[in-house]
Amino acid sequence: MPLGIPLAGRGPEEETGEPSRAELLQAIQGSRQALVGKIETVAIEVNLLRTDLHKVSDKVCAAEGSVGQPQAEVATLKKQVAAMEA
Repeated sequence: MPLGIPLAGRGPEEETGEPSRAELLQAIQGSRQALVGKIETVAIEVNLLRTDLHKVSDKVCAAEGSVGQPQAEVATLKKQVAAMEA
C-alpha cells in the first residue's frame, strides 16, 4: 500500500495501524506550509543581497570615475562585487 493509505474494504486505521488519509493530508499541508515559509525567507534574503550588490557596484563605478582615487580601493570594491556575484 503506497503511503499507508488503507485500501477499500479494509477497516479503520486502528485495525491497520496506519495513519488515516486526513492525518496524511494534514502532514502534507504542514510540510508544504513550512517549505513555503522557507522559500519566502530565502527570497527576502536574496533581495537583500541584491540590494547590497547594487550598492557595492555603485561604489565601484563611482570609484573608477573619480580622479585620483586610490587603485587599492577600486580593487577591493571589485573583489567585493565578484564575491557577491559568486
